[in-house]
Amino acid sequence: MSYNCDRWKVKRIENLHIPFEEFFKSPRTDWAPKVEHFENSRCRISWSETIYVVGVLVDTDLSVYGIKTEGEGSGFVYNEFLVPALCKSTGELEVLTSWERGDAVEKIYVSDGKILVEDLLA
Repeated sequence: MSYNCDRWKVKRIENLHIPFEEFFKSPRTDWAPKVEHFENSRCRISWSETIYVVGVLVDTDLSVYGIKTEGEGSGFVYNEFLVPALCKSTGELEVLTSWERGDAVEKIYVSDGKILVEDLLA
């Protein structure tokens, strides 16, 4: 059973670009995300209603303007899909998270592929 995120609050996204193919590199094809394409090159990559990344396709990158991972399966998707994709990203992301009813509260910073997690309960 995965450790799940109860609350995911994006504080800041600045010029966050992730190579589109990075979302599909996991060997866990049973958890492969679904992709929906919309007008103006917008798309949504989703694993469930509460686990998704939204953005605009620019060449081979997704220019991300929204990202969320909450609820059942969120810990697994975060570790198996999102962390590896974020490690290949450029730009910045800042998120506040609460895991398993407050067992852990963290601030996640991503800057040009480097991920820093700050434990806010320490």
